[in-house]
Amino acid sequence: MSFISARFLKKRKTCLPGSTGSWRPPAGKSPAPDAPGCRSIQKSLLHLFLTACLLFLCLLAAACWWFASSQRKALEEHLGATLTIMGENIDEYFMSLEKLGFGVSSNWSVINVYSGEDPTEVGSAVANSHQLMSLLCSIETSIADVMIVDINGLGKSYFSGVDYNIISEITSQEELHDPYALERSFHFFPPESQWSNVYFVYSVPILNLNSWPSDSQKVATGLLLCNKSRISRLLMTDTALSYEYFALYQGDDCVFSSSPVPPEPGPNTLIQEIPLARGGLTLRGAATLGQVQGGSGLMLLFGGCCFLAVTLFLILLVQFTRRYILRPISGTISQLAGYQGENLSEHIAYSGVGEIDAIIVDINRMIDKIKCATRQILLTQNTLYETELRTKEAELYALQSQVNPHFLYNTLQCICGLAAMGRTRDIQEIALAMSDVFKYSIHPGTFVDCAEEVGIICQYLSIYKIRYDGKLDYELNIEEPLLDCRILKMIIQPTVENAMLHAYNGTDKRPAIRIYGRREDGELVFNIIDNGAGIPREKLQKIQENLGRSFSESIQEASPFGLGLYNINRRIKLVYGESYGISLFSNPNGTQVDIRIPAAPPEYPALPEQEEL
Repeated sequence: MSFISARFLKKRKTCLPGSTGSWRPPAGKSPAPDAPGCRSIQKSLLHLFLTACLLFLCLLAAACWWFASSQRKALEEHLGATLTIMGENIDEYFMSLEKLGFGVSSNWSVINVYSGEDPTEVGSAVANSHQLMSLLCSIETSIADVMIVDINGLGKSYFSGVDYNIISEITSQEELHDPYALERSFHFFPPESQWSNVYFVYSVPILNLNSWPSDSQKVATGLLLCNKSRISRLLMTDTALSYEYFALYQGDDCVFSSSPVPPEPGPNTLIQEIPLARGGLTLRGAATLGQVQGGSGLMLLFGGCCFLAVTLFLILLVQFTRRYILRPISGTISQLAGYQGENLSEHIAYSGVGEIDAIIVDINRMIDKIKCATRQILLTQNTLYETELRTKEAELYALQSQVNPHFLYNTLQCICGLAAMGRTRDIQEIALAMSDVFKYSIHPGTFVDCAEEVGIICQYLSIYKIRYDGKLDYELNIEEPLLDCRILKMIIQPTVENAMLHAYNGTDKRPAIRIYGRREDGELVFNIIDNGAGIPREKLQKIQENLGRSFSESIQEASPFGLGLYNINRRIKLVYGESYGISLFSNPNGTQVDIRIPAAPPEYPALPEQEEL
């Protein structure tokens, strides 16, 4: 490093203000009038002119496209709103027909006429039926007739007495005499029928409500013969424009259209359709864009005129600039070469013009200062990074040194208790478990598999289970994919140890430790939960405050609260960052410690192992 600093100081003498040396152009880089990389103002103006023309054309095209798109969108919205209004009106009309059809099918007089249960009342029932049909036709003027076809296929007109061939044609198309045909439906005549442009039919079954079950006793079928002129009025609303077309389709068959000739499908035709809630129909609307595109043509003509005006103005501007600006400075401007700032050893050559050379001198001095400052910044950054890294290494070593003796002390204390009780076999088992735990704690390494940490926790809890004569319950529920994850060593086991040491002081509860591990939003979350006496509120607040202190603050404060948890929390923050660590929650029924670390290992270089510190 001293060699680099000496070279740096030697170079710096030639570039600082007030130094005896003065800057000169490098050898082979004398000023040249036609230096490569120079670009004349005339060419720049030409490029500016072409760019402006191209930009104006793009803006004109964008404006025309926006105008056409907005007009098309407005037409789509208008067509969609019109279809919605028409569909609601037609659905409302069909619903009124369904209500009237229900009045026919549920009328007792009509049922008595065709059920034949009371022959003495047939005459009055027929009269009442005629009166009912007349009332229905007066309520809804679009109903041309009300007809009823009995179970044998014989039809009768109850109002206008229209051509009975209509009944015959409907009967031939629909199985009206079928006793199991109970659907209420709308029927439209095929295009080849002579009635296709005049009428449509709504059919409703008439059931004998006095029988059981009533839905199996169909006695007749009621037919409402309706004029298509009503649908025509609903489709030809005032909102429709002259270039719009509307039609009703049942499947692929057009049952009604507002125009005999539909528009041809193509890029200039806009087509929308909506299904109706009743009748099994689809309402289709079409509109041509010819009238809309007429406005785009006018806008295009106006834009062309503006383009010519702007082009003429730019030509005049270029001529003026060439005469009054380019010629006076063309000899000077050709001396400047493009400077590439990637290589700070290059300098701008002199142009031979006093005013411009004065600027070039200042620029070259500024380049030298930037070069010197950049070199100094790099040296400083390297020093700071090394200092910070060594500080973290020393701090991590100090934290880990506090963990291992603490664990060894508690384990030996447990063995002493077992020896006092003469439980030699348990001492053998606990010694083997202690051996594994201690070997794990002193083994060099910063990261381990989660499965290794879980295994050591099982060994540790087995020690306590022996000590408590089996009066210890514990549960480990770690998601299986987490077992292969690399985590910081000795962060879960010391937390469990802390719970065993402090959670059950002053309580006779049977110890129960639960440990859960899961992945949550790219993070690993471990929950250590005990059923102890909990932590008093004031003490819990002091522990949480201690967890938020830095390493130097914790040494100065020397707080007796939560030292073990602080060590774990500080190690996590040193390795993974300040966003991760320990959260502590407690109530009289127990305490929960949450450990949160990232699922991915840290991206910066790993700290050296303990044996290298």
